[in-house]
Amino acid sequence: MANERLYGGESSAFITALVALQRAQGVPLDQAYQFAEATYRETTSRKGRNSFGNDELLEFLRLFEQR
Repeated sequence: MANERLYGGESSAFITALVALQRAQGVPLDQAYQFAEATYRETTSRKGRNSFGNDELLEFLRLFEQR
């Protein structure tokens, strides 16, 4: 547990929402979580934050319609 990642409330909500979107499309939980965590890390690494503007968030969410 010493190496376990700790997520704050906003990060946890972000990852949980991504998991929920994937689960709604029938993706198994473990696979959905791995995808969500990788997406979170990629997004925060690329942007330097996990905040989105309104248009930016809608564009991001539309990516899930294409999957």
